[in-house]
Formats: sequence, structure tokens, C-alpha cells
Amino acid sequence: MEYRKEAETLKLAPGWKWPDSPAVLHFGNQRYEAGSGKQEADWYWFCSWTSRFVDPGISGEERKQALNQVLSIGTKFYFQRWLAPESKSSLDHMLRQAENGNPEALKEYVEVNCPRGERDLK
Repeated sequence: MEYRKEAETLKLAPGWKWPDSPAVLHFGNQRYEAGSGKQEADWYWFCSWTSRFVDPGISGEERKQALNQVLSIGTKFYFQRWLAPESKSSLDHMLRQAENGNPEALKEYVEVNCPRGERDLK
């Protein structure tokens, strides 16, 4: 319920679709604590836009629009309430690097942490 409610407030990057359930994203059929669904939706949204930002096949204007979405993670439940302080600091550092023209840390984040869209969720 909370996953769907949060997902309704977020627009994914082009080419991405919401999984039916956050359980598909990480853990199979497990129970979640309060806030888990909301943070999963925020995280998946973040992955969609970060993946787009680091995609070498998009235009400069598309990259700028994707970066604006990526940088707005600071307004989301995932960043504000879910991440531990050291994780916030690390993510914030990656975001500042990207904003200053160095996307390498975010590229690595995507490679290690994010599904590649719908094809990885089957």
C-alpha cells in the first residue's frame, strides 16, 4: 500500500515501469517494516533517473533534466528519513560530484545497486 501510494507521486525516467511490488526489487516475498514500501519506491525512482543521467546515449538537455531529478532525492523520504547519516553523506558527495561535472561515482552506484529497468525484474 505505501509503495503504491509513494509511486503515484513519482514519475519514472523514460523507458522505466513500476514493478508490481517492491518485493520484486530486492528480497522476494518478505514482510516489510513501516516506511519500507515508501523508501523502495523512492529508491527505484532514483535508480531510474540516475541510470538515465549516466546513459551515454542521451542528449545534453536530457542529461540536464535527468540530473535535476537525481538531485531532488534530498526531498524524498528515502534520503530524509531512511538513510543512515554516513550513507546520506556518501550519497550527497556523489551528487555534488555529478553536479560539478564528474558522474563517475554515480555511474558506479548504478552498476552496483540499480536494476536496469523492466528487463531486470523478470
